Amino acid sequence: MLKNIFNTLRDDYKKRNIICFSLWVVLTTLSHSMFDLPFIWISFIPLIYALHQMTVRDIVKYGFIFGYFYYFCTLYWLIAFHEISAFFVFPLYALYFTVGMVLIRYIGSRFPQFRLIAFPLVWTAIEIFRSVGFFGFRWNTPADALWKQLIFLQSADMIGAWGVSFIVLFVNAGIAEFLLKWDKGLSIKDLWKKNFMTLYITLFVFLSNLAYGFSSMYLWEELIDKKLYRERVALIQPNRPGHSSWYQEEAELSEKYLAMMRSVSNQDPDLLLQTEIMLSTHFWENIEARGIDDPRNKYLKQFVELAKELDTPVMLTHFTSGENNKLYNGASLVTFTNNAYKVEKYNKIHIVPFGEWIPGSQNWPWLDNLLSNIGAAWASPGEDLTVFTSKNGLKFALLICFEDIYAILARLFVNEGVQYFVNSTNDGWAYKWKLGAKAPLWQHLANTTHTAISVRRSIARSVNTGVSAVVDPMGRMDISPIKEYEEGIYVAEVPAMPITHKTQYVLWGWYLQYFIFFLATCLSLFVVWTDKKSQHLKSIF
Repeated sequence: MLKNIFNTLRDDYKKRNIICFSLWVVLTTLSHSMFDLPFIWISFIPLIYALHQMTVRDIVKYGFIFGYFYYFCTLYWLIAFHEISAFFVFPLYALYFTVGMVLIRYIGSRFPQFRLIAFPLVWTAIEIFRSVGFFGFRWNTPADALWKQLIFLQSADMIGAWGVSFIVLFVNAGIAEFLLKWDKGLSIKDLWKKNFMTLYITLFVFLSNLAYGFSSMYLWEELIDKKLYRERVALIQPNRPGHSSWYQEEAELSEKYLAMMRSVSNQDPDLLLQTEIMLSTHFWENIEARGIDDPRNKYLKQFVELAKELDTPVMLTHFTSGENNKLYNGASLVTFTNNAYKVEKYNKIHIVPFGEWIPGSQNWPWLDNLLSNIGAAWASPGEDLTVFTSKNGLKFALLICFEDIYAILARLFVNEGVQYFVNSTNDGWAYKWKLGAKAPLWQHLANTTHTAISVRRSIARSVNTGVSAVVDPMGRMDISPIKEYEEGIYVAEVPAMPITHKTQYVLWGWYLQYFIFFLATCLSLFVVWTDKKSQHLKSIF
């Protein structure tokens, strides 16, 4: 029966392409949160199978159309953030995929012996490319689909999420290679002979990653559950609607937030953590300009005095101004010790493209005004790696919004001595959707897992609309009982790693990623260079 299906697909070119590309989109979409089905290990097989039998012209057509469809299926909620996503972000990333597909086809047809390695190399390189720079948006990569298959994700502490993605894609390519040769009508005996080494290598890569996962989880479970000190962090989930106005509702919101924070005094937290820009005002600038005792600062004063009142450090999140009229997405840790207040500040480093900034927009007043009117390009990136000290003497750092999905940033903090992370996030703009509004909340949480594992540090997440949780160094989750789009506070225990422990990923950084990108680039250039007058390219065009 399976053979008959292959014969049908082989004979009907157009139907084969539509079915294979559709399977890729559907299976990969179902692999990510919120569906969490274990299809990522096979979801690329139909795509690879079709690619190596298509013309470049058709790859460009099908690749762009289905690439756009894929991003719409997985990131449709971006439209709730900015409508321009449907007309710019989705087509841009679909173009990335299309270029990768063309290169994979070109390399595989020019040098069939490189076909097995070409797909994971080029596809991983494309994923790396779309995650860096101004347009960078590292979201829903193959590794992120493993957030509930933690045993396969443990190797991220050595090779990072990109290395894990490479393994997933390599397994897909190995199985697809078997099917491509089977489709040529070989007998089972000849098929095994010709494909033995491919299957052996594929199985070896898969089982090696699995074995490392087993051993890592066994060792880390013992350490985390029995030996690590745990800080008690109060995760505040205010569930503030994205369309609410701070200046019109300051009194109401402030009284609500103060009441929520005071309500945990009997639970003895070590830290109170606000969600992203919970106080939507220029907090310290207003205090400095008016004086802390000014009646207009009555609520701001109470937030500052919480650290003394509750005898607990408080992480306040707010707007911050800097030199040259720069505006930052910032936070401040307020502590009260030795009868004095101490304030330490952090400004978000990796800010959201188009959402928070567009480089150079301030040099074009008309563009700056236009973007400001739609709530975009208002912030500048921070520069300092601020390391805070808890009242128990532990070192921690704050990651704001989607900074928690960038392990390369977390790595820099770990090298500064950080023992655990806290994260303040606001996904409140998702209120604009009635259907599917939970998808970005869970995708964000899922995409955080690889960061915790890569650097082996816990991440405690205070999220405006949920999902608030703690991700431990193994990637396991202590999810808040507060439901999505509900308010409350969850006091969670956060395992703190010894300062001296640094994973291989922390030590090596992006060397493997650079190597993958370098190899993919060299392989692509080599194929182009050796194709005299592009004769081979023309033959598959």
